[in-house]
Amino acid sequence: MKRLWFLFLFSVSLLYADTALLIHKGWQLIGSSSKITDMSVFAPAHVEQVWHYDAVTQKWKGYSPDTAVAKKISDKGYGTITALESWHGFWIKSKDEWVLTLPTENGSSDENITLQKGWNLISLPVDTVVSPHIFDGKTVWKYANNQWEFFDNSANENFPTISHITNSDGIWVKSNKIQTISTATDAAKLHNFTSQKEMEAYIRDMLLTDRRVVCGYFPLTALRSPAVADTGAMGSADAAKNATPAFSQEAAQESSQTNVQEAGVDEADIIKHNDHAIFFLYRDNSTSQRAKIGVTTFAEILNGKTKPLTTITPHGNPDELYLSGEKLIVISPYNFTWDIPENPAPGEIDQLKRENEIPSFIVEIYNIKDLNAIQKLHEFKIDGYVQTSRVVDSKLYLVSQFNPTIRRDYPRIYVDAPECQTYFYGDGTVPSEPDVVEGGGSGGSGGSVPPPVKDERAIVANDYKKYARCYGLMVDEKKKFYRLDYDHPNIISENLIPKVHIDNTTEKALITPETLYASDKKDQEAVITTVTKIAIANGTIEESASVLGYSNTVYASPKALYIVSDKYPIFYSFEHFKSRSAIYRFTLGDNLAYNAAGFVNGTPLNQFSLSEYNNTLRIATSEGFSWQNNTVNSLYTLKAIQNNLVIQGVLSGLGKEGETIRSVRFMGERGYIVTFRQTDPFYTLDLSDPAHPKKAGELHIDGFSSYLHPISRDLILGFGRDATPQGQALGLKLELFDVSDFAHPVSIDSYTLPGNYTRSEIEYNHKALAYRDSDKLFAFAYNMNEGYRYTSDYLGIFQIAQNAIKVYNPIQGDQNGYSIFQRGLIFDMNGETYIAYFSNGTIKYRKLQDTGVLQ
Repeated sequence: MKRLWFLFLFSVSLLYADTALLIHKGWQLIGSSSKITDMSVFAPAHVEQVWHYDAVTQKWKGYSPDTAVAKKISDKGYGTITALESWHGFWIKSKDEWVLTLPTENGSSDENITLQKGWNLISLPVDTVVSPHIFDGKTVWKYANNQWEFFDNSANENFPTISHITNSDGIWVKSNKIQTISTATDAAKLHNFTSQKEMEAYIRDMLLTDRRVVCGYFPLTALRSPAVADTGAMGSADAAKNATPAFSQEAAQESSQTNVQEAGVDEADIIKHNDHAIFFLYRDNSTSQRAKIGVTTFAEILNGKTKPLTTITPHGNPDELYLSGEKLIVISPYNFTWDIPENPAPGEIDQLKRENEIPSFIVEIYNIKDLNAIQKLHEFKIDGYVQTSRVVDSKLYLVSQFNPTIRRDYPRIYVDAPECQTYFYGDGTVPSEPDVVEGGGSGGSGGSVPPPVKDERAIVANDYKKYARCYGLMVDEKKKFYRLDYDHPNIISENLIPKVHIDNTTEKALITPETLYASDKKDQEAVITTVTKIAIANGTIEESASVLGYSNTVYASPKALYIVSDKYPIFYSFEHFKSRSAIYRFTLGDNLAYNAAGFVNGTPLNQFSLSEYNNTLRIATSEGFSWQNNTVNSLYTLKAIQNNLVIQGVLSGLGKEGETIRSVRFMGERGYIVTFRQTDPFYTLDLSDPAHPKKAGELHIDGFSSYLHPISRDLILGFGRDATPQGQALGLKLELFDVSDFAHPVSIDSYTLPGNYTRSEIEYNHKALAYRDSDKLFAFAYNMNEGYRYTSDYLGIFQIAQNAIKVYNPIQGDQNGYSIFQRGLIFDMNGETYIAYFSNGTIKYRKLQDTGVLQ
C-alpha cells in the first residue's frame, strides 16, 4: 500500500510567520487583512497592474510596477495607489503564478469595515472566514475561480450564490447608507434558515471551510518534504432482573439532595432518591465497560443491606440520572457493540457498525412507582454527545453536540515548480522512495512521516519567500508536483443533520431549518449544539432549538438557558489577540426559543461564572495569559433588549498581575470571586446596581478555593487547595469566610486534609457535595495517597457549628486505590441522623452520634 506523507510546518528563526497567498495568472479580485504600505511587493516580474475603487471619492486608483503602464494610469487621470488598507479589496493582473507574502506585524487591530453609500470595494480586515449574511440587506459580488458569485436577500440573479468570504477575497458591496460592519460582533449574530437545502448547504460549507488546510492567506514558515499521494472510506434493557425483593416502605426525613446551582433547576447526578428509594450508578468490577443502576431504600440500608437489592441494566452506559415524580430518567452514551448478539449471523456485526457509525447517546424513562416491577416506558437514541442537561418544571432539557461528518476528496492541480524540486531534493533528482522516519507527525494520526529537509537546504529568514510556492505541494506516483483544489471538493458521503430514534420505531431529524441558528463566522468547528425539551410525564419531544457553532459553557436559570462560545476573539492574529465570548440566550418554559445574543471580553471558568437575577445576567471572565502577566478579570452585567444582550455595567481589575479566576458564586445582589496565582484574593462584590457593579472588599490568603458554597448570608465555605506563599499548591483545604462585614471579609476557620496529593471530585464538580442546610452538615468523598499512589477512599463528614468547621471521623471505603461513583447521603430516620457512603456499589453508613470528632 502506498504511504501517505504529511507536509507540515515548523518555526525556524521567526516567532511569527509571514502570511502568504497564491496568486494565479490573469485578473483576480483579492484583499488583504494586512495593511500594504510597500507597493514593491507587487514586483514587475509578476504583476502588470493593481486597481482599487475609492468609495469615498467614487473614483478608481491604480498602480503598476511598470513605469510605462504607471504613466498611462496617470495620464488618464486616475489616482495612484500608495498603500492598501487592511479592508481594501483590489484587482490585480498577474503575469504568472506567484506568492504574495506579507509580514504579520502589519496585521490589523481594527475589526470594523466602514461602508460608504453606493458601491464599495472591500475585504475582511481580520483573518477569518464569514458568511455573506454579515452583509444582510446589501448586494454583494465576489469574483473567484474565474466566475462571479452573488448574494442579496431581496433579489435573485442568475449567478452562483456566495457561500463564504475569506480574508483573501475582494468583494463588491452596495450599501444604501454609510454604516459600519463589525467582522467580529456582526459575524457572531445568529440567523435561521428558510429551507432544508439552504441549511444543509450552510453546514456543508462550514464543515469544508473548517477542514481546509488553506483557506485564504496561510502562515508561511519553513517547509519539509512534500506529501506522497495515497491512491487507496432496539436493543433490550431488562429492568430489575434480580429476584423480587421485599422493599421497606419507610421514608427518610431531612435527606440531602443533589447540590445544584439554582433553586428550581435540577441537575443530573450519579445518585438520586425520593426519600424512599435510592438509585445509584456502579460497576460490577473494575474491568466492566458498562455501569448499572443499583436500587435500594433508606430503610434497607439501616437493615444492613450494603449492596443493591436489585439492578436496572440500561441500553447504554449510564452516567447521569434524574428523578421526577414516579419517573427515573437515565442518560447514557451508546456503543453498538452492546447490541451484538452472542452468536451473530454473517454480516450482522458489519450492519450494526454501519448503522451506528455516528456517535449517539440514549435517554430512557422508567416508571419506578412499584420497585418490584420497574418498567421502561420510553427510549430516545439521539445522534451526538450530551454536553449537559437540566430538569425544570418536569421538563428535561438536553444540551447535546453533534459533529457533522463529510467524506471528500479534491481534484489535483499540477504545477511546474522547478524551485520546489531543487529545494526538496537538492540535486534536482527526485528519489524513487525517500527514507522514512517512523513515528510522530504534526497533527496526523501517526504512521510514517518524511525525514526533515537537509540542513544545507533549510529555509532561513533571508530566503524563505523564494520557496513560498512550495507550500502545500504533494507528489504523485510519477513524482510530479500538484496541489489540491480545495474550491471544488468531490463529496463522497456526508452526515450533516442529527437524528433521533424514538422507541426503536420512529426516526426523525432532531433539528429543523426554522430552529437551527447559525453565526456568520465559518472558520470554527461545525458542531451543532442542540437544546431538546422532553416532557417527562408522557415521554414526548416537544421542541428543540440549535446553534451551529462550538459551545464551551452552559448555564440555566428557571427561565432561561445560556450557551457561551469562546470562538469569537476580537482580533484574529496571535499578536493582536484578545479573547471574547459570545453568549446566546434561550427561553425555557412554554416556548423554547433563541432569544438574544451578547458579547463579553474573556472566557468564563464554568457554569458558576454566570447567574441570572432580576432579569439581569451576570458573568465573570478571565482574559490573557498568566505566563505573559497580561490577565484581566472582569464582571459584566447584561440585559436582554430586543434580541440583544446589552452590557449594563462592567467591573474590571480583579486580581493581581497574572492571576485568573478560580471560582465564582452569586447570591442575589452579592457576588464572590476568587483569583489565584500565588495567593488567594477573595473578593466581595456589590451587585445591587447592575449598571455600576463594584468591589466591596477583599481578603488575601494563601491557597485558593475552586468551589464556593453558601452556608448563610454571612458565611461562605470554600473548597480548594492550600498553598505556599510562593503559590505552590498543597493539600485539599476547606476555608470558612465571614462576610457579615461585606467590605472586610475574614477567614474565621480552615481545615486542610492530610496528604498533599489527596484529591476529591468536589474540586471540579459541585454535585460531589452532600449538604443539609437545616444543621449545616455536609460530606464529600476523597481519595488519600501514600506518595504518588492512591491507597484508600473516604467519605469526609463535616459541619459548620458556631462559626467553625467541625470535623468528624470519616467513613473509610473498601476500594483499593482510586474509586469511582462516590457519593454521600445525609438523612434522618427514627429520630436519628445518618450518613451513608456509596462507593461503586458498596454502601456503608454511620449514625452521626456514633461518629467521633477530630476537630
